[in-house]
Amino acid sequence: MSKGAQLLLGFGVSLDKVMPTLKQIGDISMGNAERFNSLALAFAQMSATGRLMGQELLQMVNAGFNPLKTMSETTGKSMETLKDEMSKGAISADMVAKALRMQPQKVENSTVCWRSRARA
Repeated sequence: MSKGAQLLLGFGVSLDKVMPTLKQIGDISMGNAERFNSLALAFAQMSATGRLMGQELLQMVNAGFNPLKTMSETTGKSMETLKDEMSKGAISADMVAKALRMQPQKVENSTVCWRSRARA
């Protein structure tokens, strides 16, 4: 995790956001070191530019997190609209960070839902 912290700090993520971000990335990657490292790198790169770009989106999706999908579910905007906004530079790093914070809740809710179904 210290490698991830150094990476985020090196790309300009503020110190007060490093540990919460790493925890959220850890929750999403569910203990998979490769996914964790890929998400940390993509998040750091995106943070450095201040906006989500195609390459970082692909890295995140390949590591199991699609920020546009989470944004679509919370805002009601279509994936197509969000992709268009991304191409115009309108998806900020802060918007992705918010989606990242929401993702572990979705993972927990789906786990609870799955457990409920398994008992039925």
